Amino acid sequence: MLTAHEDIPPTIGIATYDLNDNLLRLHLRVALDGTLLDRLTTAGFEPATEGDHLVATAGEEGREILLVELCGGIDDAETGIRGMWTPFA
Repeated sequence: MLTAHEDIPPTIGIATYDLNDNLLRLHLRVALDGTLLDRLTTAGFEPATEGDHLVATAGEEGREILLVELCGGIDDAETGIRGMWTPFA
């Protein structure tokens, strides 16, 4: 079972996955500190062209796990259905 780090807010934002472009998106609710930003960039996330969220190509298991840890789940970008991706038990 995944457990959140004590220094990370329960949900720092909303994570989504879009099947059409195979991208994970992290829409932030809080400002990132250096440590958290380092974790995200190390996992392959970078600022989107629009600049209002972070993006990374899906398929790297560590990325999905990190988003579940930080956001509590990954929503379907088109439908908004929560929990379309869940970690292996």
